[in-house]
Amino acid sequence: MKLSKYIDHTLLKADASKEAIAKLCSEAKEHDFKSVCVNPSYITYCKELLKDSDVLVCTVVGFPLGQMTTDAKVFETEDALKKGRMNIGKTVQIIDGDTAVICYDTHAVFLIKMHGFDRGIFFISRTPFIDIIMIFKLF
Repeated sequence: MKLSKYIDHTLLKADASKEAIAKLCSEAKEHDFKSVCVNPSYITYCKELLKDSDVLVCTVVGFPLGQMTTDAKVFETEDALKKGRMNIGKTVQIIDGDTAVICYDTHAVFLIKMHGFDRGIFFISRTPFIDIIMIFKLF
């Protein structure tokens, strides 16, 4: 088992420069990481920098707060996946602990995966409002 293949090398700062993204990709290749995780605007750039490696490109949807509409997240997901095979990190929307909203939001993004996209979708919760009980209710 190669531990580096479980690492997503990440740079999601809003002010990340092209030079910083190039460095991220170079480090990912050097250390043989699983992927680089970048904001959607850098997907194409990273794919070009990583084309001669097995490092994947990963991006985020609804980042950082997840408070946009489900339709907006669906659009972001489709747009990212059209740029090539990649993993998607989806920020979970939390509204007063309403698991119905989380389930609807999650289901809509998963439907995209079922229609021909074969990469993983994982979930990001950047909020203190989700707890282990809520997670168990979802699954």
